[in-house]
Amino acid sequence: NFDGDVGVNLSTGDVTRIYYIQGTPTAIPLDPNSDPANPLEVAQKTLPGFVLRYNKVKDQNNINSYYFGLGAATYEYPNDPNFNILDTSASQDWSRKVALGYKLGLMIRRPTSFTSLQYISQNNDNETGTLLKSAASFYSLFRVNSLMTELEITGSEGGETPYRIARDGTFGDPDLFTAQLATNRIFADRAGNKQNWAGQWGMGTFARVGWIYQNFRPYVSYRYLDDNFVYRSRIGAQNLRTNDLSMSHGGLQGVGFGAFMYQGNFIINPRFEHLKAQNEVFGRSSQISQFPQDQQLSDSDFSFFINVSYFFNERTGPRTFRLL
Repeated sequence: NFDGDVGVNLSTGDVTRIYYIQGTPTAIPLDPNSDPANPLEVAQKTLPGFVLRYNKVKDQNNINSYYFGLGAATYEYPNDPNFNILDTSASQDWSRKVALGYKLGLMIRRPTSFTSLQYISQNNDNETGTLLKSAASFYSLFRVNSLMTELEITGSEGGETPYRIARDGTFGDPDLFTAQLATNRIFADRAGNKQNWAGQWGMGTFARVGWIYQNFRPYVSYRYLDDNFVYRSRIGAQNLRTNDLSMSHGGLQGVGFGAFMYQGNFIINPRFEHLKAQNEVFGRSSQISQFPQDQQLSDSDFSFFINVSYFFNERTGPRTFRLL
């Protein structure tokens, strides 16, 4: 795994994770457990690879770093050029194929700033069921007198045929649907159409301003996610949907406040955020089953978290809202 994540506060998760059906079956049943003796199994892996990095180091607070990475992994897929997982359930002939991935980026560290730029992509997303084909991120953390400012702009490109993998690792999630459809195997709405973010770019922005004290850093924050931005969060466009799953939040804003408290190798971060969406997508605490069709939704929500982290190395870098 040559690290397929981009983003900090808008982390995409591993872009280089691929999926494929094991065992080269001649038939792909709608119900993966229809044959208990031979259940349909979906394997997954991340692309392994190599990263070449060039570092120009003056001292620990003056570093320029540039890198390029390349990776590859094999997967199994039907030979039939007309095979399409959305409407085909059989294949007599399979072959082993190769998925390629690459990444590039830079990092610039100065005594009062940290800046990074990342890009990662892979091919064959129409066959490997990957959630994301590509992602890119710009991140900047800088200090001006007693103010710390953080800015992040991250984009993600949805996979062309993103597989929906159930919690037990099987292909598709029939609990979400009243009818068995071939499109249940991917992120689709209740009518069987692919969700609108698949194959599209989406964008998210996050900004935070804090006041610097010795071991205490209160802050205010703002985020905006467009209706196609997919990332590793409950509020990503792939998770926050309307009742029929045809639309995401339509554009989401979040205003929050919190603080970082540093005690040795411990970092404590209580935070609150109020969320406002264009569409009604937030459920009630009294209805917690996954996507019930009759749930009553609203366009606003809030979250409150307290994170406690421990780091063996106190030099945790910019991800904890401080420059070291």
